[in-house]
This record gives sequence, C-alpha cells and structure tokens, in this order.
Amino acid sequence: MDISTFVFLGIIAAVAIYAVMIYNNLVILKHGVSKAWANIDVLLKQRHDELPKLVETCKQFLLSRNSGCAGNRRYNKRRSDFVATDLQNQFLQ
Repeated sequence: MDISTFVFLGIIAAVAIYAVMIYNNLVILKHGVSKAWANIDVLLKQRHDELPKLVETCKQFLLSRNSGCAGNRRYNKRRSDFVATDLQNQFLQ
C-alpha cells in the first residue's frame, strides 16, 4: 500500500465522520423543535385553563366597582343636598 491509498482512506473517514456529525446535529435540532412545540402546547393549555378564572375575576371586580359607585352616588347626592341647603340657609340669614 502506498501513501495515496492512506490519503484516500483518510478522506473517506473524514467524510464519514462529517456525515455522522451532521446527522447528529440534525437529530438534536429535531428534538429541540419537538420540545419547543411541547412547551407552546403547555403554555396554551395553561392559558386556556386560566381564562375562565380571569373572566370570573373581572366580573367580580365590575360587580364590586358598580356597587361601590352606586354607594358613592348616594353619598354624593346626600352631600350635594346638604351643601345646597347649607348655602340656602347662609343666603337667607
């Protein structure tokens, strides 16, 4: 065997090692993509599960805010009536 045979076998071995490395990297990328899609699925399921809770919380907030506003309206009405009668009493004296 002469040197050209060893060079040829070396080149074949380098190409084979390079092909194996490319294949391994492609498999790693494929698993990474699968893992990313799985994470997206988990996030979408969590969001789907939390959405009814958020809607219920918003409804409760609006109910408490509306009842609070109604109370404030009654308070403001009584206060404005009091101020109006107080002003009338001041001008009449």
